[in-house]
Amino acid sequence: MIRNAGPLHYRKRRAGGYETTAEWWFISPVRGGAFVLRDADGFALGRMAVNGCATVSAFFSWGGASGPVIDRRANMAASCAHDWLYLAHRQGLLTDEERDESDVVYRELYIERASWVPEAEIGAPWYRRALRSVGKTLSRISAVAIGHIDYAGLRLFGRWSADRQAEVEQRRLVS
Repeated sequence: MIRNAGPLHYRKRRAGGYETTAEWWFISPVRGGAFVLRDADGFALGRMAVNGCATVSAFFSWGGASGPVIDRRANMAASCAHDWLYLAHRQGLLTDEERDESDVVYRELYIERASWVPEAEIGAPWYRRALRSVGKTLSRISAVAIGHIDYAGLRLFGRWSADRQAEVEQRRLVS
């Protein structure tokens, strides 16, 4: 389980992608040392403490889930944390050996949050009926299965897409 600040507050950007509306933190197994993550203009996008506590600043922009994963409410915190860590990798603040741990952050956050997805967000009617009849146990099992499927897609396509897609532009909101 990845300890975190709870719900991630974000909004969809008109230009594409998502943006945090409040500061959010998570405890990462990645222990790359203390650093401040900045965009090209020097704006602080967050910070990492020596103990692995990563704080994502308000107004951090990310593209959503990578690869074949569909953006859902259940994986927004996971994709935000993952993209934040991968940005730190690309800037050389974290090593390439720590990329696997960054992927584990995505998987664990997704599994934790997917078991609480409201029924209205679940698309398939057979899934809703099964959820009603069997209850929370099936919800947890299916969340783990979906988490592993998304994790596999992330492992297969995430690095490829991260290397080839243009970085979502990091911007400050002008009041």
